[in-house]
Amino acid sequence: LASRGRVAGIRSAALVLGLPVVEVPPLPELLRDHQAASLRGARTVRRPPPREQVRLVNGVPVTSLERTAVDVALDLPTPEALITVDAAIRRGGDRRKMLAILEEMGSVRGCREARQTLDWADGHSESPLESRGRGGLMLQGVPRPWSNVTFRFEGEEVRPDHWWEGLGIVGEADGAGKYDETRTTDQP
Repeated sequence: LASRGRVAGIRSAALVLGLPVVEVPPLPELLRDHQAASLRGARTVRRPPPREQVRLVNGVPVTSLERTAVDVALDLPTPEALITVDAAIRRGGDRRKMLAILEEMGSVRGCREARQTLDWADGHSESPLESRGRGGLMLQGVPRPWSNVTFRFEGEEVRPDHWWEGLGIVGEADGAGKYDETRTTDQP
């Protein structure tokens, strides 16, 4: 693929890299250079990555972790993109590098929303539901929360998914499994 001017990108690259995505794309997603033709049975986007942003994973040429996060941020609405971008940062992706990649691309379609997504990304978010929920709330004007802060309360540790320090409010996106299990074992 890479020798033919195409490389796995966007959600296809995320899946190869082991990152979560909002949904598996119906067709493989490829980035191509300007000379390469589109492929039948694939979604091709003319947004070629430079050689240093391409990795070989199990024989498949894919975009790097940071480039993949940028392409997902360019391609999807912020709440859905945060699922992948948060995970990329959690895995060690460098946000400054992501922002530099986006800057190098210039004013490509979706660049403003992609910058917002990268600015809002949080590697402390631990699940797709937490990431997507936080993004949706922030789009509605809710202030940015802290993610997964540990508190001691009456001798027990709790770690809510979201904490709005100035408001004194916590939010839980997916805590039923996290907390119900402990409550069940404490019951006679």
